[in-house]
Amino acid sequence: MLSNMEVLEYSVANPESYVDEYYEKEYFIITENKQKTNRLIEANNEIVKCISAYDVNSNLGNDAANESIIKKIIELLNTPDINNSEFTSFWEINDISFSMYAKFSKEDKIVFMKDIVPKYIKKRHQAYQSHGYTATTLQVKADSFGHKRSGNLGLAKVAAIFEIFKINKFNGTGEDFCSSNNSYIFSDQDGKAVFDEFKRISGIEFGWQKEHKGKRPDFVFRINDSTFIIEHKHMKEGGGGQDKQIVEISSLISYSDKNVSYVGFLDGIYFNKLFSKSATGKILEQRNQILTSLKERPCSYFLNTMGFLYFLSKLKKS
Repeated sequence: MLSNMEVLEYSVANPESYVDEYYEKEYFIITENKQKTNRLIEANNEIVKCISAYDVNSNLGNDAANESIIKKIIELLNTPDINNSEFTSFWEINDISFSMYAKFSKEDKIVFMKDIVPKYIKKRHQAYQSHGYTATTLQVKADSFGHKRSGNLGLAKVAAIFEIFKINKFNGTGEDFCSSNNSYIFSDQDGKAVFDEFKRISGIEFGWQKEHKGKRPDFVFRINDSTFIIEHKHMKEGGGGQDKQIVEISSLISYSDKNVSYVGFLDGIYFNKLFSKSATGKILEQRNQILTSLKERPCSYFLNTMGFLYFLSKLKKS
């Protein structure tokens, strides 16, 4: 049997990278160069022109013309990704988000525009004109939202690693999964029913699930007639809600069941901090709990990205 300490030591010797290609959240909304344009850039340019015209009309007392400009701005704000513009970004300091605005009635949007456009002209428009409006601002704002586009990138990462080792996503019943080989399920996603049936047929007690209010593990995979249950976490820092995640993943490996191995897969730079020689306080306590569980449960494993690759390579060779 593969030593769990060997796998952990390999993981510690091969720490997590600060830049992980699996978590890249690229969302490119402008063009490669300013000679090219697209709908978003054109709409943003039109909004800037409308705001300039509104300023001129205000100085001339031409309120009727500004009524039409307000309606045009509202129409332009229907453009996908326009929430990344300089104008809509300014709303945030006035305690109005773009998502809030989108829920306004047609009449309320007009009232809001009549209030916010003059403020924008006074506080931002002239300064931005002086420095020069640029489409790069749209992209910078979109990039700043990258952390909100995580989705299921962690699950996609694990699935991609399985693919490297020709461990395929299983489609079938829980009974068939019991005898499958080189296969995995998303046991907390579309494989819930398969996992529940598999657990019942296999007679797995899985006390961790009861401890964590019925939560299912992220993955279950089978290789060489052995079953491995994985809880995966992507963590960059501790504290707050992150502490709950480390409790979930570290407590999993403290359990044991017949013919099952439990695997805690922690990727992200918090793994490096957890096993740093300078770890103190709560972090040191978390590490010691993990080490204790591994010593008491030889069939349990705790690893990072490189450790997972090493772990699978050893299993495939056995």
